Amino acid sequence: MKIQRFDAGLKKMTLPAVFVIPFVLQILGTVSLVGYLSFRNGRNAVESLVEALMEEIGDRIEQEVHSYLDIPVQIVRNHQSLITSGVLNLEDIDQWLPYLFDQYQTNRFNAVTGIQLVNVNNGEYRGAGQAYLNDVLLEGVAIHGVSTNFRYLGFLTLEDAENLTNAKIDLPNFILEERSWYKKAITHQNEVWVDVYQRFINRNRFSIALSRPLYVPGVDAPQGVSAVQLDIRNLQKFLESLKIGRTGQAFILDKAGQVVATSIQEPTIFIENDNIRRLNGIKSENLLTRQVSKHLENSNYGNLLTYQSINLIELNHEKYYIKSLNLTEQYELSWQLFVIIPQDDFMAEIKASTRQTIFISLIALGGAILIGSMTAHWVTQPILRLNKAAQELAKGNWEKPILTRRNDELGQLTVSYNIMAQQLKQMFSELQTVNIQLEKKVKERTSDLAEAKDKAEVANQAKSTFLANMSHELRSPLNAILGFSQLMLNDSDLDEETQENIETIYRSGQYLLTLINQVLDLSKIEAGKMLLEIETFDLHYLLKEVEGLFEITAESKGLYFYLEPSGNVPQYIQSDPLKLRQVLINLLSNAFKFTQVGGVSLCVRYDKTKQDNIEQDRLFFRVTDTGLGISSAEINDLFTPFTQTTTGKNAQEGTGLGLSLCQKIVQLMQGKITVCSQVGAGTTFEFNFPITLGVEVAHLPDLPCRRVIGLEPNQPTYRLLAVDDKPVNCQLLVKLLKPLGFEVKTAHNGEEAIAIWETWSPHLIWMDMRMPVLDGYAATQKIKSSPKGNATIIIALTASVLGEERNIIDVIGCDDFVRKPFQENQIIQMLEKHLGVYFLYETILEKPAQAKKIKDLTSLDFKAMPQDWLVLVYRASVDLEEEELVELIEQIPATQSELSQGLSELVLQYRFDKIRLLVEPLITL
Repeated sequence: MKIQRFDAGLKKMTLPAVFVIPFVLQILGTVSLVGYLSFRNGRNAVESLVEALMEEIGDRIEQEVHSYLDIPVQIVRNHQSLITSGVLNLEDIDQWLPYLFDQYQTNRFNAVTGIQLVNVNNGEYRGAGQAYLNDVLLEGVAIHGVSTNFRYLGFLTLEDAENLTNAKIDLPNFILEERSWYKKAITHQNEVWVDVYQRFINRNRFSIALSRPLYVPGVDAPQGVSAVQLDIRNLQKFLESLKIGRTGQAFILDKAGQVVATSIQEPTIFIENDNIRRLNGIKSENLLTRQVSKHLENSNYGNLLTYQSINLIELNHEKYYIKSLNLTEQYELSWQLFVIIPQDDFMAEIKASTRQTIFISLIALGGAILIGSMTAHWVTQPILRLNKAAQELAKGNWEKPILTRRNDELGQLTVSYNIMAQQLKQMFSELQTVNIQLEKKVKERTSDLAEAKDKAEVANQAKSTFLANMSHELRSPLNAILGFSQLMLNDSDLDEETQENIETIYRSGQYLLTLINQVLDLSKIEAGKMLLEIETFDLHYLLKEVEGLFEITAESKGLYFYLEPSGNVPQYIQSDPLKLRQVLINLLSNAFKFTQVGGVSLCVRYDKTKQDNIEQDRLFFRVTDTGLGISSAEINDLFTPFTQTTTGKNAQEGTGLGLSLCQKIVQLMQGKITVCSQVGAGTTFEFNFPITLGVEVAHLPDLPCRRVIGLEPNQPTYRLLAVDDKPVNCQLLVKLLKPLGFEVKTAHNGEEAIAIWETWSPHLIWMDMRMPVLDGYAATQKIKSSPKGNATIIIALTASVLGEERNIIDVIGCDDFVRKPFQENQIIQMLEKHLGVYFLYETILEKPAQAKKIKDLTSLDFKAMPQDWLVLVYRASVDLEEEELVELIEQIPATQSELSQGLSELVLQYRFDKIRLLVEPLITL
């Protein structure tokens, strides 16, 4: 019965339905199965990833905590071992001072803030550690006992400790028996931890401590106490440094539910009414910490302390992965670690994929219906037309096709007649169908072109946004690194080793800035944001300069280096000299890097070429080496960003950006670069680009600058406002300008800046352009829109590398523009230019002549000199012009006496090669 009903249903189906339904069912079945398998596999992969990530985070935190807590254990046990072995004794407690101070010095970077030793029989106390007095770090030893009349004399040097002089801290109210670490130790037989407590000297700082009673062989009662203090902030800093998924976090609770440390920036300890208050998890300002703590409180917290697996819980209608780990079971501190990651951090992409699968299914369903309908229409239309023709034939219209079901000769004749009768109409109908299809295809192509154009515009805008964001995020921290390095180098009290370390930091920052600029230059070219800076320059001098750069390299490696310009190469041309110099240096650097035998040659020629029947002046360059060569399989990828050849990888040098950047720059100059190479026979790079012939130009040096040490007297007190969302950048401006005599305030977004401007009326504002809440563009427009704001000088600070950024800043009303990272002399010049400030410059009084060792110069010693002076020194060293160098040395200000003496010594020794190497890194490209 059921089969008959099914068969009857099939017979009632129309022919279009027969074509459409199978397509729909196949597409739906296939896409649904693929979507389900994709979702299931993705979910399984996420669970595995979560487990691995949380295991790794938990292990890292556990290792850090154990490392943090093991140090005090080792120290106090070492004290007991020294007493047991008889190396040191408690009766002669002064002999411990050097040892305690040495232990403190060894472990001060491991969060140790103090080490104490007490003889419980006579109350003699000795310690070594640190404290802060007026925010100044004090380090040394401390004594409390008979020799000090039981006063606490703290932070003496070992020499001062012998005669009790020069104590930095003198406390008459120090009662040893009230110290928590002492009270716990004398009531326990072994090591005991003291939970977080407020320090006695610095009430705003907190520690934990490990105490241990000390025993003398043969005596049952403890004879002394040893204690080690740890700075609790180290754990907080470590957790804050962790990256836990996209929005995950970790925190440590004690058994009372109080927060020990957390990965979010939230105070865990604070003072209320002069008493210590610990942050309870259920009172945390962080929603996730608060909700998890409440959940734990309601879920038998004691049982969860020993639960080590990963759980999926729901908090505030959202699901989270949570892992609990007992960190300090062996230390008896009952610290519990909780690592929490929202499920959406991992499932967001899977859910997006599911939505995409549904969308694809709907598209496939629509396509199946459309294709089935078109197929059904194509198959049934002739039948319908034949039916209509039969109806017309029944009416006597013989011009219409005649339907026949016969297969004999008459039927064949009827079919032939129908074909002949309908041929003309059928041809017309087919032509009309073709026209309709052509019109449809034209519309589709037009729509595709419009869509492609929109996508290209979106991609271009995305690249511009990437450039702005990356420039800001990379150059802003470099501004602080380079700025503070310069400030510290101005400190004459630094010892030689510290000076060298800071110089290393500064040089490394400059090298990192060069790498960042390479990446951003490549991105600027790809985004169409890099423009040529055309100017007239001396090509002969540029080539001579490049030759001088690599002569020493060639000599040191025992290679030849030939510069071979043709006789007709013009001296003065119009192009971009910095970009040409950058391409030549990159190609020659690679050539020397991979050449061990033979040498390198640079050939330059000039010629006129025709392109589109237009004659052009053109320069041709060829860099040839006899190095290792490049295999033919790697040639095609040679100009791909971040791609290195096998030879480059073996050398373990470079970033894979140089050649890609060369190609982009040459293309930007409307030129072309090619390469040919053979393994073992060397490599040749050739490039050319059009130029315009120029006229002779001259170079004039600037006057040398000196370091500013203050303001000239009888000037107004200038108020300056530093606005930057990065506190370290504000701090840099404060440390630079406040010692000179300016009043400086800071703000961290546009709204704070406007509020301070309205109440304080600063003379000048240093305005960062990219900030949260309200950016520098909007804040500047708000201030400049009033008469009062027009009298306020606003200098834009930006890390953008885009040229149009300057135009935008001018439009919104900024008075000037400084790019990050900035130099100290740039800030001084802006103040002189816009406020008319007069500065005092550093001078050094001449001392009676005495024998003095001349300092070995580094590139950093030339940093205070202007760029044009450095270029002239470089040229004179390349050309071996001794008299010109002497004249340039006379221009060095008196404040740079070491530079003057060192440079004079190099000239007397004819070390022009060393002068060239010192100056070369400072010449701005």
